[in-house]
Amino acid sequence: MSTRDIFYYAVGIAFIISLLIAFFFSSTIAIIIIYNWRSRCKSVSNFLTVNSCICYILFVLSLFIQVPTLFQNNEQDANNPFSTWCRFRGCFFLIICIIKMLSYTVHAISRYFIIVLHQHRQLLTYGANAIMIGLSWIVGTFIGCAVLISSTAFQYEHESRMCLMSSKVFYTSFSTMSVVFFIPMNTIIILYVLILRHTTRVNHIQSNINTRRKNQRDLKVYQNILRVLCIIIIGGTPYTVSMIVNKFGSIPWPFYSISILFIALATTIECAAMFFVNKDVKAIFYTKLAVGHNKVTQTATVGPTITLDYRRRDLNHATIAQVKA
Repeated sequence: MSTRDIFYYAVGIAFIISLLIAFFFSSTIAIIIIYNWRSRCKSVSNFLTVNSCICYILFVLSLFIQVPTLFQNNEQDANNPFSTWCRFRGCFFLIICIIKMLSYTVHAISRYFIIVLHQHRQLLTYGANAIMIGLSWIVGTFIGCAVLISSTAFQYEHESRMCLMSSKVFYTSFSTMSVVFFIPMNTIIILYVLILRHTTRVNHIQSNINTRRKNQRDLKVYQNILRVLCIIIIGGTPYTVSMIVNKFGSIPWPFYSISILFIALATTIECAAMFFVNKDVKAIFYTKLAVGHNKVTQTATVGPTITLDYRRRDLNHATIAQVKA
């Protein structure tokens, strides 16, 4: 086995571990919220969280169908790097990445409505948030399919052994990254600045303790969105660097796989962060674990119960009562 094959095996194993962890957290969050929706989890924030979890699950699927090529080079895609199946896989991965990024923008806009525009009740409804979710899926699908116009945007990369929007095609990769990454990121930052100014001004005007606590709580939720955004930026940095470097030269071949691996690792951290930040989901999960642990402990310690019957068959009920007395 060559050094290159060992590298791809290591990257493939890292992909599998990362994607399984991401799938565990995202599916757990979605199942807990949906199952306990009426009792404890009915809120706009959890409604948007389920949408993000669906994006995570589809993201895991979009990479899982490409992981096998890391362990064995796909000769069919290598001989025909612009095949229909290869371009479909690359387009599907891009669409999910776009929708996943837009889901955070929807979170930020919804939080802006709750904190700043709370007087407009129609913006706080499930219907308004469902419309934003629907638009994010439509926009993401449209942008991803529009990139198909370029005949070289999606191709099989021999360096990464994956079908992706190659960073070697600078114009399509840079324009797409500008639309789906930089614009949503700047939108979230601008909304955060507006929310921060609003809460600061309200705290100065109103001395109500409950109002201040509510603003601080809402601001903390938005800060969690910013933390996830920082994770996304770190995860997307290697791909951005490879895209810029390829414009003026060429990067080492391992960097192609590492740049995609960073995106997968960032997604895993996002899923874990979303789980530990959501108090409702975390409380229900720990409660279920505690109940299950107690049942197992009781079954192991108590054991089976044996009942012995010492009554004589020839005694009638009255005699039995006297013996017991």
